[in-house]
Amino acid sequence: MEDRPRKTALTFTIGLTGHRDLDPRYEPELRDALKRELGAIQARFKSLPRPMQRAPEVVAAFAERALRLGAPELTEEPLRISLKTQWESRLLIPYGEAGPDDAPFAIRLVTSFG
Repeated sequence: MEDRPRKTALTFTIGLTGHRDLDPRYEPELRDALKRELGAIQARFKSLPRPMQRAPEVVAAFAERALRLGAPELTEEPLRISLKTQWESRLLIPYGEAGPDDAPFAIRLVTSFG
């Protein structure tokens, strides 16, 4: 039996700088997969009862996943609401990554929670 590489839906190459480059032919497929994943996590989060949507551990998990998928815009509101409901310092880093672009506003908002 011959050892042949398995074919996959996505092809990566190693660029001159050592990073992986996605074969441009597969970008639309990857973009669609990311949209589906983001839609799924957002739907699961919104289907939770409101008190659970504000629980710091739930919000932190949601924010971490959305940030990893490159969608910080999905996390600012749940993080802000959770912080207003219950101060939890571990939510500050994800809030900083996802928070408003207006830094003075974000600082005023976060300092008003405590």
